[in-house]
Amino acid sequence: MAVDTMFLAYTSLHKQCNATNSAYFHGLPVLTGRADTLIHFRSAVTQPASLAVLGDQAAITFKKLPSARVESITGLQDIVAVVHQFDKNLSGPDIYADTMMANVFTDVRYHTVNFLENTAREDLTNKQFIVATVAFQASLKPETKKLMCLWAICPACEEETVQPHDVVRESLNGTLVLPKSQEGGSTLRPMAYLTMTDLICGTLLVRVAEDGKIDMTLRAPSRMDIISSSLLNNRFIDGKVDLDTEEMKFGNLE
Repeated sequence: MAVDTMFLAYTSLHKQCNATNSAYFHGLPVLTGRADTLIHFRSAVTQPASLAVLGDQAAITFKKLPSARVESITGLQDIVAVVHQFDKNLSGPDIYADTMMANVFTDVRYHTVNFLENTAREDLTNKQFIVATVAFQASLKPETKKLMCLWAICPACEEETVQPHDVVRESLNGTLVLPKSQEGGSTLRPMAYLTMTDLICGTLLVRVAEDGKIDMTLRAPSRMDIISSSLLNNRFIDGKVDLDTEEMKFGNLE
């Protein structure tokens, strides 16, 4: 029987890896959909390479996002390429441009690179780093088009099984998912949850309402002391993505 040794990391309070003031994330990641970036990265790498089979996938429906596309698929063993793709998809302010932030935060990229370089190569060869982008209409005045960059670590598979527009919203939690076709294309299963990573706010699931609305608050973890990151302003992602009108079901497509 396989034991998920990382599960407790998602069910307990934990520190932010790149916060020098030992700030904690508010709430449990399994409930909030937000985790420390290094913990999430490590968990994605060390989890089993085979896809879990859900008992009744037919009960979970999904809708495609026409404005989303898979941008790149990189084998995890190519650390330089993975770090390059990861770096391009980080959001948030430049932590080195502000003295206060430079004192409170270190670069999360250092922690992920250090982890990958100290992970056995055989543990990396069966995983891949996938980057996707989602275009959405930001609720600004005037309204503007924005691009959200997302990523996931998945079991290695042939590139053709992930089509350019295969980003979907699943109905169970409203999160964005990468699906994978199996059994000759007759079965569709969820392959991985897509996440966004912010330099100072951790890694978050992206939830989309049934009408395509996205409403996220990026809040820095904090500790109430003289170098508290609670001094930083919250940031917001407020907008809407297009969803297909057709609702499909995971499972057998025939």
